[in-house]
This record gives sequence, C-alpha cells and structure tokens, in this order.
Amino acid sequence: MSGRIVRIAIIGAGPAGGASAIHLARLGYRVTLVERKAFPRAKVCGEYISPAATEALERVVPTERLRSLGATRAGSFSLRVDDRERTWATPSEAWALSRGTLDAELAQSAQNLGVDVRLESPVRSVAYAPLGARLVLDTGTLEAALVIHADGLGRHDLAEPTRAAPGMLGHKCHALIPGGEVGVGMRAARGAYVGTVTVEGGLSTIALCAREHLIRDHRGDADAMLGALWPAYRPAWRRGPWLDCQDAR
Repeated sequence: MSGRIVRIAIIGAGPAGGASAIHLARLGYRVTLVERKAFPRAKVCGEYISPAATEALERVVPTERLRSLGATRAGSFSLRVDDRERTWATPSEAWALSRGTLDAELAQSAQNLGVDVRLESPVRSVAYAPLGARLVLDTGTLEAALVIHADGLGRHDLAEPTRAAPGMLGHKCHALIPGGEVGVGMRAARGAYVGTVTVEGGLSTIALCAREHLIRDHRGDADAMLGALWPAYRPAWRRGPWLDCQDAR
C-alpha cells in the first residue's frame, strides 16, 4: 500500500461491520461505515453472542461497558422436545444483548475513533476496478480501495450473495416472558424450532424458524405458530411486532 492512507468502505453496521470498523480505525485506516437503516433500530437477530465470540466482543465493547448497557450473561442451554427437557451448562458464560443497543454502541465507538459513519445510506451499486471500487449510495458516491461486505447477505459481493435456506423462514420478536428465561432455551418440533434468551430490560428474544408447511397451516400467523409449538405462550407477552427474515443456507 506504499504508505498511503487507504480508504476502506464497510457495507453494513451490524456486529461484523461495526467491529471491523473499530479494529481498522485502531490500525490507522480511513474507514467509512455505511448502513441503510437509522440507529437505534430493532433487529431481533443474533442477540446471543456465543462463548466462542465472547473474547472478540469484549475487545470492542469492554466488560464494564457491556454491563452498563444491560447485557445479560447466559451460562446454560436447555433443549425441550414435547414433555422432555434436558439442560447443560455451557463451557463458559456468553453475553446476550439486543441488536438495537449493540449495533448503536459499535457505531458510536467507531465514530469516536474517527470512522465516517453514514446511517440511512442504502448502497445502490458497487463498481469494481483493479485499484478499488466506487459505491453509489442514496446519499452520494464513495471511492474506496477495499470494500468489506458485512450486510449479512453480501448483496453487492462479486463472490455471490448468500443464499437463503429453501423452504424456511425466521420470525423473531421481543417478549416479556413471565418468570423470565434462564440461559438459552430451545424448543424443537417437527418442521420448526423456537429459541429464547434474555436480553436487557428483562425482555427475551424469541426466534421461531419454521418450514413452509407450518407457515401455510397457520396462514403466516407467527403467534399461532408459536402457540402450537409452545402451548404456554401468550401473544400478550410480545413487546413489539414480529420481524421476518430469511435463514441463511
């Protein structure tokens, strides 16, 4: 790179994009972090940061800061099938924190390090050349020597966008579960599974992944699907709408 200052563009300000921006800024690179949504925003996905990623998370958000943000610790995993249940202790505790809080924290930390953070700036196209790339955004254009695709799907990645798992759809929401949930809970059933973990503010993340036949049977009603899989569930527990997302293959 001949000692010149290199501009790196990162598409997507989720955990991967935000963490990449922080590390690159610490190394002295000029970084632009591009995100199509405004922050804070609800994105009920990836709110359990597994033990394998604990050290990586704490390198960008120190332990005391995570606690001050309300992050919880999960140290057990429960699997429920019909009326059978088994619980294991995880090798080490993991963090759980809402994406609305985590993503905004990472973006602010990156900005504090001098990163050019551009929220509400959808990327329309990326043109690649031997010495760099040109990004066309809703808010203008951006020249970069390197582009990092961290938007989850790689929409503008020449290597091909990530494909969705056929016949599957994810439904996720936040809920106030009476009595709370301890650790990570998984409820398995034919054609679907439900995962829960408690994040900040006493709320729990509920992730329902269902196959097409279940979605058809319940006419796309996520509350009805969840009630069929988890009879104790009540729609009144929900604290926000269901958000749909594709499951990566």
